[in-house]
Amino acid sequence: MDPASVLMFQSNPTYEMFALAYLQGIPFNMIHAFATVFFLWIASQSMLEKLDRIKIKYGLIE
Repeated sequence: MDPASVLMFQSNPTYEMFALAYLQGIPFNMIHAFATVFFLWIASQSMLEKLDRIKIKYGLIE
């Protein structure tokens, strides 16, 4: 979304605009990445168990 924001709001985007958009987005992107890894680490085992049950129940992979 960082480059998209530059393209949406500037009629003549430059390299510096894209670089600034990326730099300003680093804190949010880092928090988003850590939260994704954390929640996947917590929820992945139960989600995989449920998906395995669905595959067996409906014979999706044989």
